[in-house]
Amino acid sequence: MVALRVAVVLLLAVGAVSGQLFFGCICSTDVPFATGPNNSHKLAASSEAVGGVSDTVTLVFQSSESIYASIGVFDMGSVVWTRPVQMYSGANPGIEYGRDRCRHLVWQDYDTLARAQEVFYRNFEYRMMPVNVSNTSGNSVHPDVWADEAGLAHVVWEDYSYSKPRIYYRTCNVNGTVGDTFWVSADTGGYCFLPSIGMFPADSELVVIWQEVDSNSYTPYSIKRRRRQRSGVWQNVETLAQHHFPLRHPSLDCGSPGESFSAAWEDSSSGNMEACFEGGNPGGGYYTPGRSTVPVVATLGSTWSYLFWQEEESPGFFDIYTHSYYSMTGWSTGSLRDMLPIYENVFWPNCLGALLVWTQGDAAPYKVMYAYFGLPIPVAEERAMPVSARAVSVQPNPMHGRAVIRFGKAVRGKADVEVTDVTGRKIWSWTGTDAQVVWDGKGLPSGVYFVRARAGGKEAVAEVVKF
Repeated sequence: MVALRVAVVLLLAVGAVSGQLFFGCICSTDVPFATGPNNSHKLAASSEAVGGVSDTVTLVFQSSESIYASIGVFDMGSVVWTRPVQMYSGANPGIEYGRDRCRHLVWQDYDTLARAQEVFYRNFEYRMMPVNVSNTSGNSVHPDVWADEAGLAHVVWEDYSYSKPRIYYRTCNVNGTVGDTFWVSADTGGYCFLPSIGMFPADSELVVIWQEVDSNSYTPYSIKRRRRQRSGVWQNVETLAQHHFPLRHPSLDCGSPGESFSAAWEDSSSGNMEACFEGGNPGGGYYTPGRSTVPVVATLGSTWSYLFWQEEESPGFFDIYTHSYYSMTGWSTGSLRDMLPIYENVFWPNCLGALLVWTQGDAAPYKVMYAYFGLPIPVAEERAMPVSARAVSVQPNPMHGRAVIRFGKAVRGKADVEVTDVTGRKIWSWTGTDAQVVWDGKGLPSGVYFVRARAGGKEAVAEVVKF
């Protein structure tokens, strides 16, 4: 395995139409598709609400034969990233900040017992072993995940157990209990690829979309959708687009609070591959002379829309185009290689609102890069609560050496506290009845740690970043 070489984070600021643009290098990687594919989200955000609201973002990506995680902390508009941590062997990770305030991780890896690729799941906040969610006879690849208020993870993937690839769905909870496997794509007759899953609160429906190819049809290429009501009832499969020219690489919006359905995919019905956007506020995208591929979209209420895609302007020359909307000023467009500027090829955009990540370079080692456009990211700020109301909080956060762990009413009395790293390894523990305790983190490497407090049969978790 090629070692992951971490680069120094660069914080450069240049003027942009939308405000102040910050960008830099997170780390290096040996693969040009580290931030792909675009069917699953690579970024998840939560509100820390410690000393004011500051957003913490988790990035997952792949390098060589493993998946990695890095934490980005917003500070006066810029983003400071922690050193990436190797999580597990495997590829194609996806992450979601669930309605239960936990991060949910999926990826694919080779299972030696099954002798096939399988889809694995883990709740990022709990010390749990990875769960084989797919557990099928064929290869299971390209997973995506969404999680509800109860902490139940809803996982989809592309499965090769039969003559044609299908899209399957299954749930898993923090105890590792999995639900029944459901055939989402049903018997639609085609080859099904690249599923994406999300919930759109304004529609109160769980949505799965995927790409399908049916060689027996005059219009073999289609983008399919299937919706699941909150009652658990699945609707019939719908066709969002269909043509005899290719339609590929669908992706879903994050489904921020108040959102209706919005998605993106590649559409070559005009004779040239273009980025197609469905729904959102108020939709968008524009025709370009080059080939537009792997689009991603994020919207925030009726105010913001962020659209990104990979543009092959000429053979072997790759750029990332942007198309942003603000209700007060309308649309603005741009190119990463013009805005920053960049003198290398850029690939595989993935976004969380105004925060964009991509892979960059003409040869290995490639770089995992980010840009923050100085505008809101679609994190539900109403999720944030005052420090005094939290069951457990850590201050300062981020920390450098020592930090104070404070307990709310939910964990008052005798409490058992432990600190773990992102792999679940216990770093420190304490038992007592005090309302607060000092944790000395000096000597520990930079990264993300979890403080877990248990008292009276209840449990609370806080995340802390150490520089």
